[in-house]
Amino acid sequence: MLTKEEGKKIKKLFGYRYANKILAIFKNENFLQENGEEYGSAAIRNWANGLEVSERLDGFCLEAVAIYKKDKKARESRRKEILSNV
Repeated sequence: MLTKEEGKKIKKLFGYRYANKILAIFKNENFLQENGEEYGSAAIRNWANGLEVSERLDGFCLEAVAIYKKDKKARESRRKEILSNV
């Protein structure tokens, strides 16, 4: 479970509509509930606000954060590479 401070950091990292961005990663990675259904944005918001969620959802969300950070770093690196040659 996240603390309120950790939740604020994650919201800042993802920015506006953070739940939809996390859900997009869930869909790409096929992260599903135990019953096979997709998670909803309310579940992501509850997690980010530090409310009680399952360990499964917590793990998926943390993995989504890691994926997003990796992709963001790669985009920034690529941007610098392209713009350095302009």
